[in-house]
Amino acid sequence: MPVLARERSRTATVEDESVTWTERVLVVRSRAWAKRKIAQMEERLSAASAELKALTLGTGRSKRQIRESLNCRLTLIESQVRRGLAEGKATLGGLYEGQPTRSTDRPTGKRILKAFARAKITLLRVELNTGIECHMMPLSSLHKRILRYLKLPLSLYADLAHP
Repeated sequence: MPVLARERSRTATVEDESVTWTERVLVVRSRAWAKRKIAQMEERLSAASAELKALTLGTGRSKRQIRESLNCRLTLIESQVRRGLAEGKATLGGLYEGQPTRSTDRPTGKRILKAFARAKITLLRVELNTGIECHMMPLSSLHKRILRYLKLPLSLYADLAHP
């Protein structure tokens, strides 16, 4: 059974005095629980993919409107990131799978979203007697830059760990 241990410093004010201590966090991961959670997540992902495919494929009027709406959002993401890159006279690397050093100053919305889809974003949630502890893996510098170009606060990601 994999075990992850780490220490972190905590500070609190008790009766007008600052108290500092070192907290030890021990995370024990059950392989059976992880397999169950992965299977559940894959089922939900398959169902969501099927629903999304049903919305975006076909030639019906409502499906075309949804597809156009998605294209508009992709275009907005693309233009915001490109504008940010142009203002800083910068390029963005890491968008091309298998080509980590290739960079561009004109990324497509699709490549930007694929960069997030490829990211190994992990939420660790541990239920203790004292409550629930959550921890998100930190964003890469690429993802932080993209969020800045989109004028989205980095706390948007960090807040996902606080239910």
